[in-house]
Amino acid sequence: MIPIKFAIAGNTSGNKSKQFDPALSYNVYMSTAENGRIGTHDFPGLKAFGTQAGVDRGFHVMAGTLYKICGTALYSVSSAGTYTALGTVAGSGRAVFADDGDTLGFVADGVIYQYSSGTLSTVTQTVITGVKWIALINNQWIIGGDNQQFAVSDAGTITTWNALNFAAAEQLGDELVRGYVFSSLLYLLGSESTEPWYNSGVGNPPFNRQDTALVNTGIAGVYAVGNTDQYMYWLGNDRKVYQCIGASARTVSTPGIYHIISGLSTVSDCIVSTFTFEGQDMVLFQFPTAAKTLLYSETFNYWVELGSGSSYQKYRWYGNAVTQCYGKNMVADYRNGNVYELDLDTFTDNGDTRYRVRQFPVAVGEAAGLAGRRITLCQMRLNMQRGVGLPTGQGSNPVLMCYLSADGGHTFGPEEQVSIGALGAYVEPVDVYQFTTGYEIVAKIACSDPVHLSMWDGIAYVVDAGY
Repeated sequence: MIPIKFAIAGNTSGNKSKQFDPALSYNVYMSTAENGRIGTHDFPGLKAFGTQAGVDRGFHVMAGTLYKICGTALYSVSSAGTYTALGTVAGSGRAVFADDGDTLGFVADGVIYQYSSGTLSTVTQTVITGVKWIALINNQWIIGGDNQQFAVSDAGTITTWNALNFAAAEQLGDELVRGYVFSSLLYLLGSESTEPWYNSGVGNPPFNRQDTALVNTGIAGVYAVGNTDQYMYWLGNDRKVYQCIGASARTVSTPGIYHIISGLSTVSDCIVSTFTFEGQDMVLFQFPTAAKTLLYSETFNYWVELGSGSSYQKYRWYGNAVTQCYGKNMVADYRNGNVYELDLDTFTDNGDTRYRVRQFPVAVGEAAGLAGRRITLCQMRLNMQRGVGLPTGQGSNPVLMCYLSADGGHTFGPEEQVSIGALGAYVEPVDVYQFTTGYEIVAKIACSDPVHLSMWDGIAYVVDAGY
């Protein structure tokens, strides 16, 4: 038999041709070790933090406190997970938030709200109609809506709006979808273009466009933008994912990720959120209508898919968005008002089974020096964390579910279950004895047991099967 070493870690591909690249990473993330190993590990589960009725309409952190709209109410959520109702928010649409440390401002269903000094109230202004978003820069609030227009409040107040203090993002004449503040710039993201503006401090309003910095792509929807410490990200109207700093933007979606997004029924409701996890800056793209969740690691430049559900069907992940508060990564459930904590020691989604899946790229004879010939895969040894079983119950004898395809990933043979070690059985090898013969062989492994999963590489043993 001829041994072929292979890496377990890798991107989700999403390519249209399965035989070209069928790779899939689902509910896992990647990391590197000091010895150069690249590992694939469990993405953390959802640990219960706070429970509340009412569909999620967005959350925001101000001055170290988490605020959340559930149904028709604004709540503060304490570090103990206790919800306190603060007032009524009409409608059902998702909100856009901003704050100055003392006042929480947000727009929901065309209405501007402020929460300050323990009181929730609406804000009246006559400058902008059809208000869709709110932002804050240099102690001035900014709102935008119809006719490509945005308005700027008087300094230090959300309630006073000068009728002359407005302008229009009209370089290309497209609809103004969202204004977003990042790195001291106001980005006006339209349906077809993006204009960076800077605070000049003079004029009405005191903003000027950077005329040489026009980005010839717009944004897919109001909520499709977010930022890490280093970069701003948005889903473009062309269904590509853009990374931006200053006036420089580039595409970070791979051809396969582009293919996934381009095939979704709806992207205008995309929700972008960012967080830091295990030293990696992550960007989450949630597509509510299309029931798809994609995750990008800025730190290591890879893409994976997330999902929830009791069987592996690539369902939408329960998390609508992620934010950081109370020293935790807090997750809003899209189905209700619940908040969860991303937790490395939780292997379910609030008690529901989580499937972790890694489907490998195509293996062909050339890797074994048998170019153009069929090969028979006889055995795989997987190098991974062993002995992870639980003391009792499901997971006391955890298994990998293994599948092989002889046709490039179109169809898979029967499932073979392989033990990954009862508690403390750290040296037992994980060997898959399953045979298949073909020109293009694809292996897939999955785990649904509530145990820690960490894998890095393996060896496949093949023999020449002729032409």
